Amino acid sequence: MRPSRFSILILVFAMGIAALVAGFNMAVDPYLFFGMPRKPGFNQVKPAVDTHERLMKAYDAPRKLARTVILGSSRTDIGLAPQHAVWSSQYRPVYNLSLAGSGLRSGLLYLRHLVAARPVAEAPRTVVVGLDFEAFLYKPPAPGVAHPVAVRGEVEQRLLVQDDGSANPERAVRRLKDFGAAALSLDAIADSVATIAANRLAGGTDMAPDGHFSEAGFRDTTAADGVAALFAQKNAATTTQFSTPHQVLSDVAGGPIRELQTVRDLLAFAKQHHITVMLAIQPAHASRLNLLTQMGYWPDYERWKRGLTLLVDAERSAGTEVTLWDFGGYEQYARERIPADGDRKTRLAWFWDPVHYTSALGDLMTGRMLATPGLPDFGVVLTPANLEQRLLQVRENQKLAAPAGT
Repeated sequence: MRPSRFSILILVFAMGIAALVAGFNMAVDPYLFFGMPRKPGFNQVKPAVDTHERLMKAYDAPRKLARTVILGSSRTDIGLAPQHAVWSSQYRPVYNLSLAGSGLRSGLLYLRHLVAARPVAEAPRTVVVGLDFEAFLYKPPAPGVAHPVAVRGEVEQRLLVQDDGSANPERAVRRLKDFGAAALSLDAIADSVATIAANRLAGGTDMAPDGHFSEAGFRDTTAADGVAALFAQKNAATTTQFSTPHQVLSDVAGGPIRELQTVRDLLAFAKQHHITVMLAIQPAHASRLNLLTQMGYWPDYERWKRGLTLLVDAERSAGTEVTLWDFGGYEQYARERIPADGDRKTRLAWFWDPVHYTSALGDLMTGRMLATPGLPDFGVVLTPANLEQRLLQVRENQKLAAPAGT
């Protein structure tokens, strides 16, 4: 056999294998890159969301018509369920565009991306944003050292538009790379196999078609380790992350809160596109609030709320449709008692760990923000008129938190 013919046969064989691999990965579509139908028992459950959520939502969200969009971190990702009945028809359909481990800047980038992908008539009308105090903190810069310049990574590269709203020139190349990763990579094969396996089992981590990150991972971990272990692990991680150095809200003590600029950018974008914004200071278990106090962060926590309140009030005066809700207090939900070490049967009704709340509590939050009648008096709309009274009340309620555990 002549070498040239042999080479051709090898090439044809390799291309055939590549086509089979690509066809398999495209059919399973573990990363939602191709938008293939989700079939029960085959590829409906998407466990790859644990490691590929940013890729998945970058391509999945623009395909979905969303009248309401949820932004935030893993807390809203898990806690705010788009399918709950509390969302009335004027808000549906709802898409959860939250991203685990992200800050508000990433949420704004994805919101710009989603709006750019849809006709003007199909743009979202409402955005619900979960705000995490810790995401506004950062390590103080060394004297004379400027803040590092943000580098555009693959997340920014795959979105339709840049920060300023202009078309993203890097998207075409990034999309081609993502195609290769989704169709031909070894990771994609492994994730396709894992997807099929997960669909043959009950439960498991998943991202629903509406973007909601399932609570299955927390259910499984709680069953294996118990509630107390999850709380201890999370609080230990918080202590490690925020103790040394003590993180700050601003470069100069008492100065402007740096990350509030992203809130301004979000509200400016919302005003430009006639979007109503509901900002929600997220609930945390009493043990987390107590830990922040022990580490010396309580004055900053209150200063953060003051800064948000004044910013929102100014924006409202300028015609922006925005409301700021405070769920970050010591209400009865936050004071839920933590089970004893080794107890793997008891579950909390409202929290999975000190910061991740259950969808049951998320439903109460959503209902309050949407003015659903008959719900418990949970959460306060912050304004300059009631801010100091609210802060005082939270301090008073702090005294009731001792039975909640640490």
